[in-house]
Amino acid sequence: MRVPVSGGAGYIGSHTPKVLVHSGFEPIVLDNLSTGHRWAVKWGPLIERDLGDSTLIRKVIKTHKVQAVVHFAGFAYVGESMQRLRQYFLPILRVEVGIPQGAGDIPLAAYRTLTL
Repeated sequence: MRVPVSGGAGYIGSHTPKVLVHSGFEPIVLDNLSTGHRWAVKWGPLIERDLGDSTLIRKVIKTHKVQAVVHFAGFAYVGESMQRLRQYFLPILRVEVGIPQGAGDIPLAAYRTLTL
């Protein structure tokens, strides 16, 4: 089963593709690299795009016959997030809405999200 991992180039998200591979899954890393790192993507291909784009999400789900999504995408700095709440909250909300919208009528076996 192919499993997109949004935010898969970040500190936490980059560990998930390794676990997925060792569990028999095929991870696809989705990240815009705003706080993630290309060098952290070692377990599956990287699609470098804006994750609020529901058209992109739909294309990835259909093209790769995705049945589950793991979502870690978001800005990474906790201290700054307390000072710039709007800058942090709105992009996370766009992705939280964009992934299910992108899936549309395509059934997903699982959609898991972790927002820190």
